[in-house]
Amino acid sequence: MGKVIHEISNIMDKDFKAELLHGTHTIYNGKTSDEGFTTIIPSSIGKTWAYHDTEQEAMQAVNNFKSKKQQIWSLKQLTDDYCSNNPWTYSGT
Repeated sequence: MGKVIHEISNIMDKDFKAELLHGTHTIYNGKTSDEGFTTIIPSSIGKTWAYHDTEQEAMQAVNNFKSKKQQIWSLKQLTDDYCSNNPWTYSGT
């Protein structure tokens, strides 16, 4: 039998979840306005912060993440494994 090159963990981190915040939030400045909604969505290489005019748009982004959460987690695990075995990369470190 061959050597296992990588192993995917089916157990997700407890922090691997989407966030929906009321108002405009930024990574460095925190809350900057009471207008709109901000979503923070995990991806395979980090998190995406997005502004939405309405709660409906923000919830659509959160629900889209929830429907693809397992796929995104698996891709994140593959990316982290690849990057940890190839020191010239920066993702996942």
